Amino acid sequence: MEMILESNNRIIMTSRMNFFIGVLLAGVLLFFILQSIHMEALWNTFAVVSWPLFALSAGFYALNSFVRAVRFRYALYGKLSASALLSVVFILSFLNSVLPTRTGELSYIYLVRKLKHDSVPENVASLVVSRLYDVICASLFVLGSIAFISPIFMNGEKLIIVLGVLCAISVVISCALLFKSDWVRKFFHAVFSWDFLKKFQWFQAMGSGILDIENNISRMSRSSFSIPLFLLAILSWLLNFIHLWLLLLSIHLSLSFWASVFIFALPGMIAFLPLQPLFGIGTFEASLSVGFLVLGFSPEMALQSSIVLHAGLFAITGFFAILGFYSYLLYNTHRQSF
Repeated sequence: MEMILESNNRIIMTSRMNFFIGVLLAGVLLFFILQSIHMEALWNTFAVVSWPLFALSAGFYALNSFVRAVRFRYALYGKLSASALLSVVFILSFLNSVLPTRTGELSYIYLVRKLKHDSVPENVASLVVSRLYDVICASLFVLGSIAFISPIFMNGEKLIIVLGVLCAISVVISCALLFKSDWVRKFFHAVFSWDFLKKFQWFQAMGSGILDIENNISRMSRSSFSIPLFLLAILSWLLNFIHLWLLLLSIHLSLSFWASVFIFALPGMIAFLPLQPLFGIGTFEASLSVGFLVLGFSPEMALQSSIVLHAGLFAITGFFAILGFYSYLLYNTHRQSF
């Protein structure tokens, strides 16, 4: 019991440390960003936003969130309604965009369990599988964008090659984890069968939980499950990139759909890694600016556009997170009254 409490305390301390590091890093990066731009030009960029296009972008964000809710419902074997999971998706997306080191992912497991879906292995497996399909489908879109822009824009040739290689590696690793996971099961079986480790009950309990999660992932890798999940993921990322493209158009950046996919490729890849500080300040603007620079934008214009786009994304995700939180409370209250 003491070992478990000590482990939990370490997790809490690590989370707090990550949070404070994220706040500190965000503050430092924000200082340098504000020192690098002309505030008047930045306000002018905000002033000319096309609100109809901005609202349309928000609409595609909501539609994409609904598709992701349907995908989670399917991955959870239809045990929760899409409307309840839509609230979870709104909250999850916002927390992932603001919390450092991908800690927002934990909210999904917590919120789904509070909806009385008590199978933690199923909850974790549905999240892991969804994220693996996200990596595959997002990588395919980025590879398509590279095929489109590489004959037109020769700047940043090394970056384009690196992005392409990373996407190809991501697809291979994700497919291996989804469809060739026997080696994962064998590895954990071997580790948790050591006589020395059998003395620790908490370690054996953790091992049992990991194997349960892996078994659920194996169930979802069957064709009857994998094909619908893949199609839903493709649709989700198509809607997501349309949402981002419309956001670009709303600040009068007349770029093609595939060019917008390329611009948001690097921030998207970084978002999958536990690298961002609080609110993604600095890392988002820097990585987004790289895509603009490759397409020929000036450094000042790239940074200004990145700041405005980040603010727009924060406004959209924050608005729907408030709606999601309110509807989540209503759903729980309504369910508990019966």
